[in-house]
Amino acid sequence: MIEKETKRTKINFGPQHPSTHGVLNLDVEVEGDTVYSAEPHIGFLHRGFEKLAEERRYIQFLPALEKGDYVAAFSWDELYMGLIEKALGIEPPPRAVAIRMMMSEVQRIASHLLWLAAYGQDLGQPTVFLWSFREREAFIEFFEEISGGRIHYYYSRPGGLKRDVSPDFLLRLTAAVGKFLDKLHEIEELTTKNIIFQKRTKDIGILPKDRAIELGVTGPVLRASGVAEDIRRSDPFLLYKGMDFPVITREEGDCFARTEVRIEEMRASAALVKKFAVSIPEGPLMAGPFVETTPEKWPDSMSMANMLKVFSINIPAGEWFLRHESPRGEIAMHLISTGGLKPYRLRLKSPSFCNLYALSSLVPGTKIADMISILGSLDIVFGEVDR
Repeated sequence: MIEKETKRTKINFGPQHPSTHGVLNLDVEVEGDTVYSAEPHIGFLHRGFEKLAEERRYIQFLPALEKGDYVAAFSWDELYMGLIEKALGIEPPPRAVAIRMMMSEVQRIASHLLWLAAYGQDLGQPTVFLWSFREREAFIEFFEEISGGRIHYYYSRPGGLKRDVSPDFLLRLTAAVGKFLDKLHEIEELTTKNIIFQKRTKDIGILPKDRAIELGVTGPVLRASGVAEDIRRSDPFLLYKGMDFPVITREEGDCFARTEVRIEEMRASAALVKKFAVSIPEGPLMAGPFVETTPEKWPDSMSMANMLKVFSINIPAGEWFLRHESPRGEIAMHLISTGGLKPYRLRLKSPSFCNLYALSSLVPGTKIADMISILGSLDIVFGEVDR
């Protein structure tokens, strides 16, 4: 009997390939269209955020930080402000905290919608791309209204927020969330309830619970493998402690489960946005040493005196750590200060980096088309990977 000679070929997949979601290079070993291994190579977008932080005043680093996860910039914005407030020992007022929580959940919906749009494009469903972007646009307009930016916001400030929201804003946001929930059913008809989408995602890229924990994945990728871990519940921040909201999990651990988790998380976030919008307390928007010195001008503009206060933040010597839950999973910061206007060291933990590590374990034995489905299901953002 003559054994068939195997001919495996190594090919470079990306970084120019659109389905690699940016500047990712995969060193792929294939035979025909069967993938035997895929090793990610990163660093093409290296931005050096952690080193940049050492060279900028605290508030000056915020614009750079938001260019990391440019899909969910507000999540990192809010974490960074929380870390500075923790280091300074100040508490933002209840109104600012409630608005931060509300906009964090709006950001989660917008982020998941962009992921779903890109995933539909990966799987050859351009209608999913267009419909998801259509629904996302409404939420991006709310961010634009309060911050002036559609992708990068710079909305949070140490001790509070840059600008207040009006009652009309809250009413329109509540209405937009209700409309979105109606439209989400239509998107589901094209994805999780579509037989073609199911065949492209079910039993593809299965990540068992024990392996997910071992690899250190986080966020929806971890919860889709049956691990009910959400920082909002396990280590509550802002006003999440004691709040009633579901931690969405699935047991299958495949691409389909990761899709279901994110869709259900959008529903849960929509419910939270509605709850926050009708219960935001009245009161000031800033606290601590950054309270506006000319309140008659607030919230339309900040006085020069208050701007200088924010620009001249001086954190005492010490170390502080804080973690939150972003749309992609656990984000964390470790700040070391020796005193002064700039950090001595600022270490960032990004979920995209953690989740990308699992790719090499998920692709062996799959087809090239399945590798695209697996990679897309991880929801990686390369500004965050190459931080």
